[in-house]
Amino acid sequence: VRLFGAARWANANVVEVGSNHGGLTSLLSLLFRMVYAIELHFILSLDATRTLLSEVSNVVLLTLDTTTPYALGILAANRGIRAAVIDGAHDERSVFRDTYNVLHDIPCCVEVIVFHDYCDKEVHRAVQRFVAAGILVFDRPIGDNPGVYWWCADGRPEGAAFHVHRMELRARLAWALRAFYGWEDMAIVGAHISSRAGFLLPLHRSTLTFAVPPEASVIHSDTMGMLRV
Repeated sequence: VRLFGAARWANANVVEVGSNHGGLTSLLSLLFRMVYAIELHFILSLDATRTLLSEVSNVVLLTLDTTTPYALGILAANRGIRAAVIDGAHDERSVFRDTYNVLHDIPCCVEVIVFHDYCDKEVHRAVQRFVAAGILVFDRPIGDNPGVYWWCADGRPEGAAFHVHRMELRARLAWALRAFYGWEDMAIVGAHISSRAGFLLPLHRSTLTFAVPPEASVIHSDTMGMLRV
């Protein structure tokens, strides 16, 4: 609440990845103009509409696998999204893909990302990839500090908020993706980003594919207010 308590957030939109039964979603609905709550399991979102979100009017529920390429392209044209909360699957790949897709598929204008269970070693490892690439900058701990749950390690806080460094963001994201899949050593990536000498490196026996920002999708709501993509 303290993080998003300033008046400017009341006119902004937020993306929540992993809305589960809607507990955090209901809180976010009090702080933001619109909440895009994304959950892989439809039954959980359905349960939320019957309980915690039954009387909430500024929440859009989406059933999506946010780890797939362009999963969040449906929100690409939304320029009001200023923040994201990531609490999906906690393995390193899923956290990396969720974070990458939030920043890549929504070209404008995410400023802050909050990671729940940042104390978990897999979540922490994924987040640090974006820190190393110069994309995320630690802002503050969230929740218990240090975390008290069994999966917490190394004295890290339960959650953490990060500012998004948007300068040369697309290039930094491209390097982070290459490093994650082993196409480029992260130390080399960091050196080239820091030097600001350009991002063109010799490519040996490689094919480079450029991905353009996704176009806005057409969405349809059913009688229960759910959005299907």
